[in-house]
Amino acid sequence: MAKSKTLTPQELYQARKQREEQEKTALLPPGLLNHGNTCFMNSVIQGLIATQLLSDLALFKPIQCQYNAVSRKSPLLTNGHKLGGQHEQSWVDSMPIGDAFLDLMVRAWDSQMYQKRENLSPKPILAALGRKYDQYLDFAQQDAHEFLRILLDASRMEELDEIKKRQPLPEKVKKRRRTTITPSNLSSQSSHLPSSITEEEKLVTLSDTIFGGKFASILVCRECKHVSTTYEDFNDISLSIKAEDYHARKRDRLKSLAKRLTSFQTSSLSAINEVPRPSSVPPPSPLEGEHKLAGHEEP
Repeated sequence: MAKSKTLTPQELYQARKQREEQEKTALLPPGLLNHGNTCFMNSVIQGLIATQLLSDLALFKPIQCQYNAVSRKSPLLTNGHKLGGQHEQSWVDSMPIGDAFLDLMVRAWDSQMYQKRENLSPKPILAALGRKYDQYLDFAQQDAHEFLRILLDASRMEELDEIKKRQPLPEKVKKRRRTTITPSNLSSQSSHLPSSITEEEKLVTLSDTIFGGKFASILVCRECKHVSTTYEDFNDISLSIKAEDYHARKRDRLKSLAKRLTSFQTSSLSAINEVPRPSSVPPPSPLEGEHKLAGHEEP
């Protein structure tokens, strides 16, 4: 294999200048200030800033996808942020966590679009969460995945409370997190909405629009073949990354262990076969060794 050519100082300088020129025109996200040990929060927010569907929904851009994602259905996106146009609603103070999160996201996308090259402070999000969750008051290190789940769930609960005010359900209908769907009651699911509200007008939280899904547990009776499907909401699924790499590393570890065991057994057998010579017995001379070997030779 040919060795790579070492770059001269002039070539290194030209490469650095080229990277700097590319960064001037690149749509880079803004930096986030670290308040104590809040790198866990900054990493999650940077990932959300880079989520294209989230920015398209929040900025009321046309969405070309197969999902039924409509920005006007979210109470958070229409809560007086001057983004919803004709769908804008009067601002209410019942969604402080969602408002702090959306304000930071909009400022970040604006900074990225106009290449402002500035840094932002996510402290308002941490302060809003700290009023409800005490562990975020001392700016200590926390788990990033737990922070993401708490942020999504907290903003989701705020929107659900607002949806209940705008579109109250009938008193006889009680909303449950787990619902069993059978052929007999499948047609009655539409009755959960008031008669004056269609499925197209039904409000949906921003968290459910982007990250929401449902686990389906299907049970089939062996006797009557009755099918029962139970749905359970979720916002995230834990998956392993590159499972093939994990198996390869595990195989390499097993090979290394087997090699060490083999070498250990070989060394142990050689040590057992060697009988120690008493100190009073002189070592055999080379000639005696040759005579012994010659005596064992076959004619």
